[in-house]
Amino acid sequence: MKKSKLFVLLSLLAILSLVLVACGGSEEPEPAAETNTEETVQEETAEEPAEEAAEEPAEEAAEEAEPVTLRVLIHQNPPMVEFMEAFNAEFEAAYPNVTVDMSVVNANDLSTVTQTRLTANDIDVIDIFGFANPVQDYMGDATPPNWQTLIEAGLLMDLTDQPFVSNYDEATIRDAGSYNGQVYSINLGRVTYSGMFVNTTLLEENGVEIPTTWSELVAACETITSPKPICPA
Repeated sequence: MKKSKLFVLLSLLAILSLVLVACGGSEEPEPAAETNTEETVQEETAEEPAEEAAEEPAEEAAEEAEPVTLRVLIHQNPPMVEFMEAFNAEFEAAYPNVTVDMSVVNANDLSTVTQTRLTANDIDVIDIFGFANPVQDYMGDATPPNWQTLIEAGLLMDLTDQPFVSNYDEATIRDAGSYNGQVYSINLGRVTYSGMFVNTTLLEENGVEIPTTWSELVAACETITSPKPICPA
């Protein structure tokens, strides 16, 4: 599951500032003043262990950060594997309590292994080939892509409100990592999509504007082919 685990260590520092001011009108201080000074010093001395006690839990908390293992699954791609290994090493250095357990599988087996390990709750971060070709209403009973099935089954985490999303290109996140207005994936690189080419001259000759929706495309094809059979592309 594409998700992020963030661990913040809070270090508490207790600072106690003590100022002793001696005031007197004569060279020989009165006994009461001496008594007060001694009492003040004793009180200050008694407070010092409390300062040390306050610091100990913070040090223990930093040292006892919970060990965490991130299970990552990617497909076999030498440049990507090399990059991920270097990235994981830097990540583990920054977060000593985190261990990255990365598995690399053949691209042809990625979908099956992903589904199996997700079902078994045995994976945390997965590799998906972009959010392309979701099933549309006009596709009827077409089989949805694997990523769409995972989202609709509730197996991928919604990353929309995660602060790190703003570090990535907005257009790429929208086009390659979002579904129904929510972010489920962070891209590792640029994604190129294919599209449809049209004969603009043919459209102009038949008074048809370039379609931008499926219904407009169907209407354009019907308009062009109604007088005579012709390929609009």
